[in-house]
Amino acid sequence: MSVKTKPAPPKSARKSLTLHRVRMNWQIYVMLIPVVAFYIVFSYVPMTGIVLAWKRFLAPKGIFGSPWAEWANFREFFSSPSVTRVIRNTVVLSLIKLVIKFPAPIIMAILLNEVVHRRYKKGVQTIVYLPHFISWIIFGSIIQMLLNNDDGVINNIVAALGGSRHPFLSDPNWFYPVLLISELIKDVGWGTIIYLAAIAGVDQGQYEAAKIDGAKRFQCIRHITIPSILPTIVILLILEIGNIMNANFGSIYSLYNANVYSVADVIDTFVYRVGMGGGDRAPRYELATAVGLFKNVINVFLLVSGNLIIKKITGYSMYVLD
Repeated sequence: MSVKTKPAPPKSARKSLTLHRVRMNWQIYVMLIPVVAFYIVFSYVPMTGIVLAWKRFLAPKGIFGSPWAEWANFREFFSSPSVTRVIRNTVVLSLIKLVIKFPAPIIMAILLNEVVHRRYKKGVQTIVYLPHFISWIIFGSIIQMLLNNDDGVINNIVAALGGSRHPFLSDPNWFYPVLLISELIKDVGWGTIIYLAAIAGVDQGQYEAAKIDGAKRFQCIRHITIPSILPTIVILLILEIGNIMNANFGSIYSLYNANVYSVADVIDTFVYRVGMGGGDRAPRYELATAVGLFKNVINVFLLVSGNLIIKKITGYSMYVLD
């Protein structure tokens, strides 16, 4: 028995249908123009500056007038004594954040969703959201004042209890705990917004049916809430995997110093120092561009690979490549 398939419409018919849809929804396309223009002007046009990674930059001649250096900037980075340190610190710190920081908004969103008292719930949400609106420069300054070795509040409390003062921000062993706690306080509340929105879209009839069958709160969370928000979790996890080579420059820069370079110096801080120069060092824009390009290429690879692997495991993906 043969199955007849409907022939595809001719190309002219498909083109006519597309034009008809554009005419019917022209207001949407008009609203899209500023967005497209924004990305063209501020994202795609500046992307031509990537060529600087293969140049020996001379300011009087500009980017395109400077002589070619071929792969010299990349070779300089990979032969630098700092390359192992910055790559290791970036990967280690990002993986630690992936394990500790990524699940935190999910857990908080689920806990907030279980709060019955609406006024208390709104109050807690407001308190945990507020730190997000403080810039890292200000927030980092607050952390530094709290942990200051001479007159910081934390060290004052330790000294009052009979302990000895400790230079937390200058101790490599304390940098990761301080950084992670600071980022959790500042960002976790804001991260719960997406998950709370996803939970709000769950059919309440499922909870009512589960309660009739005798399910407890934890069982409802395990069998209804988490599976329902799993697509959202997967998308954000894929984005987080594709961001591994970015270790959050703002938080690190506001808290690190030369004493903790061994654990705190990451690719972004290395690019900043190289690009800005300082002291007797001239700015190396071409080297900074080469390192930034290397980082972004790895991120794209991780994003695509993470999407394919997670799709195989969970069946969900951010986009389909096959």
